Amino acid sequence: MFELIEFRELQDNAAREALKSTCQNFIIQDGKLKPNGCGVFIVIDNFHFLLTAAHVYEGNNFPIYVNTTKHGLITLGGEINVNVTLTERRQDRIDSLIIKLDQATIDLLEGSYEYLRQFELGINHELVETPMYISVGFPASKSKMVYKERNKIVSTPYSFCTKVADESTYKKLSCNKNANIIVQYSKNKVRDSQTMTQEVGPDLYGISGSGLWFTPLQNKDRSIKVEKKLVAIMTEWSRENTKYLIGTRIDFFTEVIRKKYCLDFEQSNLVEISIDLL
Repeated sequence: MFELIEFRELQDNAAREALKSTCQNFIIQDGKLKPNGCGVFIVIDNFHFLLTAAHVYEGNNFPIYVNTTKHGLITLGGEINVNVTLTERRQDRIDSLIIKLDQATIDLLEGSYEYLRQFELGINHELVETPMYISVGFPASKSKMVYKERNKIVSTPYSFCTKVADESTYKKLSCNKNANIIVQYSKNKVRDSQTMTQEVGPDLYGISGSGLWFTPLQNKDRSIKVEKKLVAIMTEWSRENTKYLIGTRIDFFTEVIRKKYCLDFEQSNLVEISIDLL
């Protein structure tokens, strides 16, 4: 039987693995580099995608950059698929953007990130009430500009384990369990994975576009890769609702990909995307 400390170690390992597929997005405004959300890289049938939140890109008439090991900052190139307009998104809390990466971008990204494979996508995920979820991303509050070096930012990733909100919270925040996953964030009671003590967590601005991962109970053998499922892309954390982080289910992303690019993989039973919107 798993002990709590063993499961926390498993979640920490899962967070480190998830980070390999997670990037921080940047923009340049007024000649300065600024963090502008996150994204998760996936691959399905040799099609490579970046998943993020629609509002990360909306209104930007300038490139989005990500960092690479070999080439430094590069611009993301490819076909952009955004779900709906800002007005419509405020009505149903769906916030999804998919970039089908072009070959030039794929080549530049080589060796910098690991693409999440389709069996690691938590399509049709059934929510559990226990704290078996982890959020992994790059809050803007943990990114610092190095002023001695032009346009250089040092960013520290942040992860925390959490559990889903109750039914009343979904109603309060006008969310639907088939469309969204809401998780709790107690900023003043975040567990430090190294000391196993509580600490004050950071503000989560800038974490939009990062992943929410489900980590089931599993063999703790360190030689076996930790099983994890990407169940949502996080989209909203606000001053009005600091105790909760809202995400768009992965199903919305996968259904757009499945239908638009005619790919044969697991279909969602939770959402239906009209082909007319693609």
